[in-house]
Amino acid sequence: MAKKSATELKQEELEFGIEEAVSVLMAKYRANVQTEINNRNNVYKEIDNEYDDEVERVKKSIDVDQYNTTSEVLGIRSRVADVEVNVGNTVEDSNVRVVLMLTDLDIVGSNYTPEFGKYRNLKLNKDDYEKLTEVNKRRSEAEDNVSEAENMMYDTNVEALVRAKVMEVRLTEMGMATLLNDEEVIDLITV
Repeated sequence: MAKKSATELKQEELEFGIEEAVSVLMAKYRANVQTEINNRNNVYKEIDNEYDDEVERVKKSIDVDQYNTTSEVLGIRSRVADVEVNVGNTVEDSNVRVVLMLTDLDIVGSNYTPEFGKYRNLKLNKDDYEKLTEVNKRRSEAEDNVSEAENMMYDTNVEALVRAKVMEVRLTEMGMATLLNDEEVIDLITV
């Protein structure tokens, strides 16, 4: 086996050291990004819970008991199945929908009690609309922040920048810093 020259050994040492350093630094970078993703997710969850709380507050403000009725004259019973809050682009496009299930009393007690759905749309008041849209806007921004952090995890430019910086440090340590500042080399990379 032929002996390797000092230059070949230095080259191997340089390449080996750079690969290890880049791997370690990229692992740290990914850990930092994951921490950032987790932090941003926590902010998003807090705002999402705040939005859900606002929706629940609006739902509870509706007097649903008035819709849980029985009309012996008509032979119909109604019950509230759900209350939905629909926030549109404007307060006029927004509503609170009370979903009702109606039952024919003449059929109650048989093996099959058919029900059919009906709903009532109530206006969403301006204050509730403004509060919901404000929280929803913050929720959307927080979601965008999470996506931005997730994209950082796969940013290939970071690895190239880390690799370049590690190489620069190693070249400086080897006494080749003048190469990094050479005008002809700089002209090649100037945009």
